[in-house]
Amino acid sequence: MSLKKRAEYYQGKPYSGLFAWDPQEKADPKSVYRSELVWLAYKDVLKVELVEPRNFQRFSDFHLDKNVKQQLIGRYEDAHVKIDWEGKVLSPQKLLESDKLFVVVDKTNK
Repeated sequence: MSLKKRAEYYQGKPYSGLFAWDPQEKADPKSVYRSELVWLAYKDVLKVELVEPRNFQRFSDFHLDKNVKQQLIGRYEDAHVKIDWEGKVLSPQKLLESDKLFVVVDKTNK
């Protein structure tokens, strides 16, 4: 199976605006967020963890301004879920920092 094909499997899943990482649910998640989709596709197809879960960030690691923090809290309240500020989150930055990925073509103006 290709990475593209596996990513398409997640295409119909709802977007997870909660950004919560629940290892028990990852076998067949009900919803996914973008960084998670990339991670899951690599894990499922290539058996590669682009970032080891122990190296994920926590909500408390992010320096969120008051408005962003309130929006996040609102999402959790709407879902009737208590936010866990120490809960694991896979950020796009952590994916970019992965030593398992490399740039093939760089078309940026540096």
